[in-house]
Amino acid sequence: MHIKITSIATEEVGSVLGRVSVAMEDALNPLFERESYGDIEQFMLVIVAVDSDVAENSRFVAAHNKIRNFRHPATLARFKSMSFSLSFDPVYIESKSESQIRRLVSTGLLAKLDNPGLKIPVKFDYIRFVADLRLAIRIYVAAIDKESHH
Repeated sequence: MHIKITSIATEEVGSVLGRVSVAMEDALNPLFERESYGDIEQFMLVIVAVDSDVAENSRFVAAHNKIRNFRHPATLARFKSMSFSLSFDPVYIESKSESQIRRLVSTGLLAKLDNPGLKIPVKFDYIRFVADLRLAIRIYVAAIDKESHH
């Protein structure tokens, strides 16, 4: 399983969300790269912080809560990806430190796992994936907490 984290954001918070995305990917991918949960090969999290207006943000959120097929750009092999998106007010994000944002995104993802809003494919072991991802995120958050106390 490959973990991909990206963002759609205002210019003001784009760079910090980029750093948060890379940090999470770097922390999670080594734990999942040898795991297989069935017919979904990539999990993508899209962090949306486009507008303080919830309706405006929700347009982007809805477009990224789905399961879809992709082709690998180099090998042209087909693979399935499951993506979740989380919505944040960019003004709120601007007022937070990078470690606070990492914690917010982690907490948001944990909540989203309980109610993905998607029809999960039968050939995907969502229960095992969620259990592994929950543990990985708890470890990640513990590391953030340890970092911010030093």
